[in-house]
Amino acid sequence: MEHDNTTTLPQNDPQKATRQQLLDEAKALYQIDNSSEELPVKTIAHWEEDWFFGRQRLAGVCPHLIRLCAKIPDRLAVQESHLKPFLDMSLDQALAHEKLFYCDLGILEGIPCSPDYHVCAPILLLYRNNSGELLPVAIQLFQEKGPDNPVFLPSDDRNVWLLAKMWYNQAEATYHQSVAHLGITHLLMEGVDLSTHRHLSQYHPIYKLLAPHLVGTMAINEKGRELLLDGGALNTLMSVGVEGVEHLMAKSLPDWHLDVDGTLPEDLKRRGVNGEGVLPNYHYRDDGLKVYEAIEAYVTKYVHLYYENDQALLSDREIQAWANELVTSTKDGGIGMNGVPGGGKFRELNQLIKTLTSVIFTCSAQHAAVNFPQYNFSGFPPAYPTKLTGSPPTKKEHRAVEDVLKALPDVDTLSEMILVANLLSTKITNALGDFETIYIQDHKAVQIWQEFRMKLSEITQSFTADNKQCRVPPYDFLLPENIPNSVSI
Repeated sequence: MEHDNTTTLPQNDPQKATRQQLLDEAKALYQIDNSSEELPVKTIAHWEEDWFFGRQRLAGVCPHLIRLCAKIPDRLAVQESHLKPFLDMSLDQALAHEKLFYCDLGILEGIPCSPDYHVCAPILLLYRNNSGELLPVAIQLFQEKGPDNPVFLPSDDRNVWLLAKMWYNQAEATYHQSVAHLGITHLLMEGVDLSTHRHLSQYHPIYKLLAPHLVGTMAINEKGRELLLDGGALNTLMSVGVEGVEHLMAKSLPDWHLDVDGTLPEDLKRRGVNGEGVLPNYHYRDDGLKVYEAIEAYVTKYVHLYYENDQALLSDREIQAWANELVTSTKDGGIGMNGVPGGGKFRELNQLIKTLTSVIFTCSAQHAAVNFPQYNFSGFPPAYPTKLTGSPPTKKEHRAVEDVLKALPDVDTLSEMILVANLLSTKITNALGDFETIYIQDHKAVQIWQEFRMKLSEITQSFTADNKQCRVPPYDFLLPENIPNSVSI
């Protein structure tokens, strides 16, 4: 049965009217040219649509969560009869033909929130239909099955389904800001920066290799701590607040491994999405692999220039001390990083190469991927909210448009969300390979560096205007000219 969801906002509720006014003003501000295909205009026009929600999983700020679904997750209480209206084939066929995907944010279970606020720990199921669209087909907002934790479906009441998508996005946005962005690319890489300065002389060739990719990291992190953590801005901007962010960062660190989570080819393989035929138009994978391979080739040539063999590496006390501190626990004064090849002692050159490649990729390309799309989505907060008011839906009864508006935070918080998203998405440093400070001086090393820049230029040139236009929404965050050298914003 179709519901009439047209709602006139009550004039006696100034807060609801103010929220609506802010959203109307935001639309007017962004849509200077209503024909524009650029974001966040695209976000504003399509944020309620299922195809756009699916694109957020591939081209949004957290594109490394999606996994191939080989079987329905045990904790997801969905049945084939629920999914049948949304599939082009049977459930077994969809699984066999690699058409189903999922995102599981169980890590958010038990995360503390600010008083009177909530965050879900959802499971999302998506289907790639015969038209190539990736669409959400089921959302369960909490991990434990039960009557108050239904599986929401696209056939549910329009605004109930919209609220389910908003609460999923709020959970993902919480994970993104706490772990993918702040926790890994900023704070964990600051640990690498600190260890590099502790153990490697400024004349050490590996220091010269890493230094351009560590520029500004400590400074921006200090400013971030001052404003977001110590200053308490996260209490205003996020439902989980400072306590929840810190709790989630600490919870995630033991499960993050440099040789898998921080190594793009291995991460894609683990998630079952490493083949282009599995997820067409997964530009994070396709563009990211080109950049990863360019960095790996650059690092490989550079390392072999300075180390003749494995024994030369073993006898380098500075680099071995660096490796050891990376894996030493934080309680013992180390960085506490898991999955460092060699486990704290580099015995083979390939272990050093893999470590350096992953660190440089994380500081440059991975940070670009999780940072710069923020304005495109969070610049219009309903599309990717970090904070929602009230409680997530537990029933499927009809909800009105005013219920959706009521879930949004107050107008001051919405305004601050827009400003922060805009600030964080501003690129202020040189592009990858175009170093702000030239540390590499040896003639042969300079030649290797120049070859790296030429390879990045080739990647850029292959990314033609036609390729850009066929990406809807646009995705050019891993175009080398748009990737900074380091975590500097």
